Amino acid sequence: GVAALGRAARRSLQADELAAAVEYAERAAELARDGLPAADRVVHARALLQVGRPGDALAYAEKIAANAGDDAGTRASALLLAGQAHQTLGDQGRAVACWQEALQVAGVGGLPNLRASAMRRLGMADFIAGRLGQASSRLAASYQVSLTAQDRRGQAWSLQNLAWVTTTRGDFAGTDAVLSRAARLFAELKDPYGRAWLRGTTAFARLLAGRLREARRLARVFLPFGERVGEAWAVGTLRAVEAFAGAELGELSEADGAARRAYRDFAEVSDDWGRGFALVARGVVARGLGEPEHAADLLADAMSYAERTSHPLLTGMAGTLRGFVALDLGDCETAERSARAVLTAVEPHNPQAPAQVGPRVLLATARLAAGDPATAVGLLAPVATAAANAPSLLFSRQQTMARYASALLAHGQLDQALDWAHRAMAVPAEDVRSQVIAVSVLAEALAACGRPAEALARAEEAVRLAYATEQRSERLAADALRVRLRG
Repeated sequence: GVAALGRAARRSLQADELAAAVEYAERAAELARDGLPAADRVVHARALLQVGRPGDALAYAEKIAANAGDDAGTRASALLLAGQAHQTLGDQGRAVACWQEALQVAGVGGLPNLRASAMRRLGMADFIAGRLGQASSRLAASYQVSLTAQDRRGQAWSLQNLAWVTTTRGDFAGTDAVLSRAARLFAELKDPYGRAWLRGTTAFARLLAGRLREARRLARVFLPFGERVGEAWAVGTLRAVEAFAGAELGELSEADGAARRAYRDFAEVSDDWGRGFALVARGVVARGLGEPEHAADLLADAMSYAERTSHPLLTGMAGTLRGFVALDLGDCETAERSARAVLTAVEPHNPQAPAQVGPRVLLATARLAAGDPATAVGLLAPVATAAANAPSLLFSRQQTMARYASALLAHGQLDQALDWAHRAMAVPAEDVRSQVIAVSVLAEALAACGRPAEALARAEEAVRLAYATEQRSERLAADALRVRLRG
């Protein structure tokens, strides 16, 4: 009867069979004259939320919380769900209020698993709002609560959430450590929901570390799952990850569609962080298509969302890319202003060195374009040396080293320039632009060192790479270099 249907609903929810879970829960509700047990009502509300009925889930969760009486577990569970429903409906303020109340109820009721769950939700809300320090503290504390309670599922979720913060700060070693520990726990628990989410988180981390193909592959694996269980924020984020990675790999038509769709996903729930991230992805596409004016407009819009959220990652991405687009348009002053503004904005969030590479290279490249190679060399020397061994946030090691070689060349240090140009070529890069720039700089260094035949061969290679994908932005410069070296 009712108990069997309740068990079937729970099993279906755990197996990711959401429509069946809702059906079992609704049949149980019809049969139960005295009302369903509290635990079954919570399962019903969770199934409604995941099947894409957040309005119904919210109404049901609020009713459960109001009627829970002294049952702290039921009340806290219902409040957590109500918060998720509010978030899905685009009301982050009410979501946070529900989670804070759930935290209080779970704390007073001595319910560590639910307390840790509320802390995780609040930690991710801090992350989305750009409060990385608070997010990190809250997520680390939730991990400790779960560890003390010997709740392995809670530990895995806390670690998985923490990876969003560590990767945003450019702490790639820390991110790999927490992701592998979370993966081990989810595997031991045979938790398909946790493992699917982990793939999404890993895709985001891989994008930021410049591992573009893996980022895109993992994002594509996650998306059907995310859509099926109604995780709108994650779906939008991972669609933007897919678009960003695809654009950098030179596959622009697909990337443009994914970025536009990500923007629509976030606009539906009024998510400023997400809209900003999707606009950055669209800016990357426009830049790749050789449309710097359009890219500049999109990135200016992304910056307005970054300012609204004060999110350091969004500020860094939008500001740095906008600066490079300004350079594409020949505007050194705007490029330099953008670089300095980004470095100032991210400083209070304790970014690790990899998170500052992009804006530092931008600043140096702007100084070089303004005819000041000495300053460019000084700025790039430490960054390029570090790039030899460590990845940087959203900026390839190869391009960092090639830009340094270019600055050395302009400063008249020909032997060192050639050495660094060769070093840059020895470092792999997945994005089209870095590959074209690295080969072009090597061609110029070879020409300057009196090796014209090798220089021309490299210039030919730059042209081939510039035309090998849908990315058009590097073609003009590669063509001009070949013409110049042919003499």
